Amino acid sequence: SFDPQHVGHRVAIGATTEAVMAEGRKAHALVHVMGDHPRKVFDAPYAQRYVQSERRIYQSPWLSQEDVTQVDVPGGKGLAARGLSQMALLAEVTGDRGIRWVIGSDKLLLDVDMVQTQPDKAEKAAARFHDPRMDIYVVHRQNDDGEALREAADYARNRYGVPITLVEEWPYDCAPASSSRIKELRAAGRRREADKMELYEFST
Repeated sequence: SFDPQHVGHRVAIGATTEAVMAEGRKAHALVHVMGDHPRKVFDAPYAQRYVQSERRIYQSPWLSQEDVTQVDVPGGKGLAARGLSQMALLAEVTGDRGIRWVIGSDKLLLDVDMVQTQPDKAEKAAARFHDPRMDIYVVHRQNDDGEALREAADYARNRYGVPITLVEEWPYDCAPASSSRIKELRAAGRRREADKMELYEFST
């Protein structure tokens, strides 16, 4: 899910597809722009964010158009929706027997911590780990502790049997990029820094 596309997401796509293909397997990324979210406020309507994201993906010198497809799901809530129904539908449409999910290391660390410390609130995280179709690729973001990430991955593997592949993030000097950080920079009048985080490889 993307809101809208920034360099951190493009790095995650590129690094993951590169890692998979280096193992001699085929890889193709499916990108979904979130249509709605129960707790997020978007700066622009879905149609505008969709076009902006699509343009950045297909113009990025870091990604091959043959390796990425952006799907149009206007009302889609991604992982904000209860259960895995939307993820499963996208996998089924592409003919994939598994649900292959690419996330940043911050997401895995958060989910594992939630399962360990607040199990009564971790229903969605546990469901994702427990689903037998799930295959998770975790991009190790530069600012996250590698040892803590490996421990979290081992915990999820051992407890749920979920396949987890760790992928090293491509380096970029404004890491970690995030939609919330971009909004903070713009609110503070730091437009140049926000633009760099969104359009990094286009301006360097």
